[in-house]
Amino acid sequence: MSRRWTEAEELGIAEIRSRLKDLIAEQTPFPEVVGDRRLLRFLRGKQMNIDDATDLYRDFLVWRRKNSVDQIRQEILYGGRNSPFFFPKGKTIIDLAPQIIVTPHSRDRLGRPLCLEQYCFNPKDVLKVVTREEYLYFLTYALEYRAMVMEQLSHEMEEDYLRRFPREDDRVDGYGVILLDYTIRDLKGVGFNHLGSDGRAILKAALDIGLPNYPEYLGKSHMINVPTLFSTMWYFLKQILDEPTQAKFEFSGYDYLNNLQKDIAIENIPTCLGGEFELYNEPFTFDTSPTGPFGYAQAETDRAAFLRRTPRLTFDAATAEVRQAQFYDELHPASVATAAASAASATATSTPPQTASNSKPSTAPPATATTNTKDTSKTASVTAASTPAAIAVTAKVTARAALTSTVTTAMAAVSNRVIGLVHFWVAFVAFAWQQHRWMTIGGGVSSLALLVYEPPAFHALVLVVLLVVVSRSW
Repeated sequence: MSRRWTEAEELGIAEIRSRLKDLIAEQTPFPEVVGDRRLLRFLRGKQMNIDDATDLYRDFLVWRRKNSVDQIRQEILYGGRNSPFFFPKGKTIIDLAPQIIVTPHSRDRLGRPLCLEQYCFNPKDVLKVVTREEYLYFLTYALEYRAMVMEQLSHEMEEDYLRRFPREDDRVDGYGVILLDYTIRDLKGVGFNHLGSDGRAILKAALDIGLPNYPEYLGKSHMINVPTLFSTMWYFLKQILDEPTQAKFEFSGYDYLNNLQKDIAIENIPTCLGGEFELYNEPFTFDTSPTGPFGYAQAETDRAAFLRRTPRLTFDAATAEVRQAQFYDELHPASVATAAASAASATATSTPPQTASNSKPSTAPPATATTNTKDTSKTASVTAASTPAAIAVTAKVTARAALTSTVTTAMAAVSNRVIGLVHFWVAFVAFAWQQHRWMTIGGGVSSLALLVYEPPAFHALVLVVLLVVVSRSW
């Protein structure tokens, strides 16, 4: 008889369930949260280390309860939020920071669904229109949505396999399907702002939520528009990565389209990257049938209770953003009250009080006198500016201004490079020094060369390094 998972995986799943029996019993039995696939993602993410996977999964269940993620799950499945554009602040954030959370309509040649991350935005612009808390809220929706889409796609692929091989003796051991994604990360537009305080805040928020709670979803990360000299850095960086992690990454420069087509057909490459795929965070149709990927014993009862509390929302292009704001306001009345008070205070400050002097009609001098005075002043000014002495003074002032501007620009460039180098060493030394000191020194030399000869690309290099490092556990 064939096994759905390997023997080691089945033993690992059983051990985690045994150790966390009480905590799992308190969790609503959503299949994509307490099912085999989710447990195996934690196990595989920790290289089948049962102790580490158990600790991580325990923290995940506690995090879900603390942050009401089950409510978010229900809103995505039953509440009409089946597209990232329908998440709270979703359209606002995606318009500023372009991305495809996940789409089943574009897949690579191995059948993995596409995700897209673009960095052609200024993090400051994002945090001007949404708060950090609102961004975290959107990010939680996005990660939960991706997990649910991947669960359904995995379920459908496994069901298709069972239909093709109805006899157990014909199935291979470990036939169960756990689908991974194919992520394109476009580094065009990466600059110093991405490494500043706002950029680090956004990256830290993504890592704090994504790494511990949604492990083992990345199948491959293809980074494009990568600086030319990164190949030197990759030689050093890959020394501390195991082979499976190295296989998850591919890097292409500015002429990336041919390399992309080795993994994914042109019709599945987004149009913004030179391909033919036009869909962009289109609504996903979730299977809510009793025998579907999200069915469990009391699923219908829970669904009815959810809809009694939160009627299903419907969205259209004209009113989606307004309804998102209203829905967020209902969930966060305290934040709305604070924002309203701040707006009222700002309005009161910017509007000058009406006094008796303000209300009096103006007593302007006769138009003729005003005109004559202006014309006389203008004539005198032109005459004075035409003298040789005035011309010489003007030239000196202009030269000094140009010199000051040049020096200021040079100092800013040097300052940005020094700060960028500091950021790089903080990121790089943290994980490399204790393992390979020679590699840290070599990496530093190559980063200095890149910093001198290709400054704009240096910031992209730092981001690539960070993404590779954190993706070891993603």
